[in-house]
Amino acid sequence: MSSLKKLGAYKGLTQEERQIIKDIEASFVDKTKSKTVKKKSFAPSSLGWNEGKCARAWFFKFEGTDIEETITFKSASNMKSGSDRHDVLQEYLSENPSLDIEIEQELTNVSPPIRAFADGVILRNGKKYPLEIKTAGTAGFEYREQTYIPAAYHKVQLIPYMVILNSDMGFFLYENKEDYDRILIPVRMADYAEYAEYLFGWMRKVYAAFEENKLPDFFTGKRSNSKVCKESPFYTQCHEEGPTDNPKIDLLELPE
Repeated sequence: MSSLKKLGAYKGLTQEERQIIKDIEASFVDKTKSKTVKKKSFAPSSLGWNEGKCARAWFFKFEGTDIEETITFKSASNMKSGSDRHDVLQEYLSENPSLDIEIEQELTNVSPPIRAFADGVILRNGKKYPLEIKTAGTAGFEYREQTYIPAAYHKVQLIPYMVILNSDMGFFLYENKEDYDRILIPVRMADYAEYAEYLFGWMRKVYAAFEENKLPDFFTGKRSNSKVCKESPFYTQCHEEGPTDNPKIDLLELPE
């Protein structure tokens, strides 16, 4: 129960005071917005998350479509908090005289088409090392701290950066949202060379389907309640299109 709901149950409040509390509480509602989505390239930050793993979703993104997107107050708050902490950490990194780092470095690739902005790219002895900043709750942070294993969908973002920069290594800087403690987790390209080949091959296959105007058939194992489908802003359009006779492209697998 929220603090506002607890306050609303407080005895002795007048009807007007209770209404004020209700009106305040009503401010923090889910927001649904209509927008046009039209992508020209893959965004690694969304590849391993929800509909980002689905070839049909990317087909609709490249084709261009109008969607309705619902964002909860909690999600909006988390995004704003994460963005603010990125700014703070990037400021400290850029002010370190021992560290040659480019902040918000644009990264692009032709085939498959990729466009992204790395939180940081460290320059050292002619080599480039991408760095990504991630915030996590205490439980998630403690798991990273104990295992030194980044989240799988985070690795899907960093791996393309390392390929584009021809990097031997990349880094994750995780910060605990609660106490601002930090850990740095290195990722070796050699450990993910095979996965990088698979990932880039998957993207090329998806983009080729779009260029040939062949909407992929539903992925193997699709169910009416598949999470990747239920949470997709393309759910309605996808099911109106229905299955096709075109080859299916299965969901993107995540690295171990």
